[in-house]
Amino acid sequence: MDKLNSQKSGVALLIALGTVLMVAILGLVFLRHISSSSSLTQHQVGRTQAYYAAKAGLNYAYDKLRKGEWQTTPVYYGILNDDPALSCPGTSGGCITEPEFPRTIEAVWIGVVRNGESIALPSGGVPDCNPCTPVTGAEFCICVATQYAL
Repeated sequence: MDKLNSQKSGVALLIALGTVLMVAILGLVFLRHISSSSSLTQHQVGRTQAYYAAKAGLNYAYDKLRKGEWQTTPVYYGILNDDPALSCPGTSGGCITEPEFPRTIEAVWIGVVRNGESIALPSGGVPDCNPCTPVTGAEFCICVATQYAL
């Protein structure tokens, strides 16, 4: 009889250990899923912020053109967040600091060129505006790119 009770307690111990192991594995799978979802969400937020920062740069350039405030073309502007480590290399139009940018937005590069002109934008994955072929009825091309980090 004692032998039968000890076998039952051994089986109960194995069932308890198996249950704990299953719960631990399910917990790890759940945590990994939450972690990957969080990083995907951060990336999507960064992309969305970059999109709207680029639209703001486009509106900035359009407003300057509408008001006749561009001195020359081609012109290239940089709009940066207030991080002192960032700079606007080779800007012909200037460098604007925008402290309201989210920390993920490092810079917005804006190039404005006339039909047939070219502009040298900074390296580092920023697309160029070469050659400019504006839509029918327009005199200028506006090229906007956003540099962001996660």
